[in-house]
Amino acid sequence: MSPVGDAYPDRCAQPGAAASPRPRILIVDDLPEKRLAYGAILEGLEAEVVMAGSGEEALKRVLEGEFALILLDVNMPGMDGLETAELLRQHRNARHSPIILVTAYADDVQSARGYELGVVDYIQVPVVAPVMRAKVGVFLDLFATRAALARANRDLESRVAERTAELLRSNERLQAEIEERLRAENEREELLARERLLRGQAEELSRLKDEFLATMSHELRTPLNAIFGWITLLRTRRLDEATQARALETIERNARAQKRLIEDLLDVSRIVTGKMALELGDVAPRRIVEGAIATMQPAARAKEVSIVPALGEVTAVVRGDFARLQQVVCNLLSNAVKFTPPGGRIDVELAMIADQVQISVADTGQGIKPEFLPHVFERFRQEDGSIRRRHGGLGLGLAIVRHLVDLHCGTVEARSEGEGRGARFIVRLPIR
Repeated sequence: MSPVGDAYPDRCAQPGAAASPRPRILIVDDLPEKRLAYGAILEGLEAEVVMAGSGEEALKRVLEGEFALILLDVNMPGMDGLETAELLRQHRNARHSPIILVTAYADDVQSARGYELGVVDYIQVPVVAPVMRAKVGVFLDLFATRAALARANRDLESRVAERTAELLRSNERLQAEIEERLRAENEREELLARERLLRGQAEELSRLKDEFLATMSHELRTPLNAIFGWITLLRTRRLDEATQARALETIERNARAQKRLIEDLLDVSRIVTGKMALELGDVAPRRIVEGAIATMQPAARAKEVSIVPALGEVTAVVRGDFARLQQVVCNLLSNAVKFTPPGGRIDVELAMIADQVQISVADTGQGIKPEFLPHVFERFRQEDGSIRRRHGGLGLGLAIVRHLVDLHCGTVEARSEGEGRGARFIVRLPIR
């Protein structure tokens, strides 16, 4: 074991490596066996480990130079860890050094006091070696990053000084360099702004995908649970005829629900890979709307929601895929039924507006918040994306609507006056 105060040997030092200050770790503990154990845990890290057996000795070690990290035992005789941390923070060599307190217990009062003194973390005793190595490794990386930034800053300052001296020697060169620096700064700001925007978009997309995967697993599992539950009961052969009929109805309903979920997933896959194909032909818009209403009428009746059609005399035809266009209207009606409470109303309108066919689906449901309205047609977007939300589904229906309408050279928009004020979706398709 290294004597208290000596550097713990680093067996991973690379011979012939470029001379640069190695990060130092200060371990402060009154028990030699603990110092030895912590040193052994940290062996192999690219750092010099320095030991101190008391708070007083730790203060002396700080006088010798800066530390990348200080591991400080709380319950030491004499000057305890919190007192030591407070004094360390008063010295410029330790003012910004991260301090991790090692303690067998940490109540709220002790934790609050530690954080007031700038303690960054706690490690519970008995120490878990991988946890200690991982936490220490993070702060060593931060120290190395800070050192690299300092070196880069010094290099930058040196270059600026050289450039300034050169500019002072020539007025013409000065003007050219000023213009160049302004251009470079503007480009840098633009790049930084773009990088921040892209990073934010990537983080948001990652969050939405995680949220979508959680929702998808929940939605796929829910009908399976119902199906397997009723199958188990049917196998007992103890159900009366009415219950058997209800079991079969429930199994069929949940199987259809899962089929719809899988079809939505397959449609999204085709959209993402660009493999969504259309079987084009001359289609009568009235047939599209009437077929969709007939398909969704049972679901609306089951929820006590009225579908009120107002189909104008539209004789023009559109060039499109009948099944896919009916899917568009079905998805809009399904969305309206889902978010409209019992006793509500859904108005479906068909009309000719200039050289376009317009299909409108308006409901008296919960409406759309203004901040969510611009994102309503995006994949992985739901106003309430938690698995505990009141309404089920994967939230892909409207994204599929927008893509199918785009494939038919049409447009779709969503309108809502706010939460509790209902919503209206308008599809416009060019006539042939």
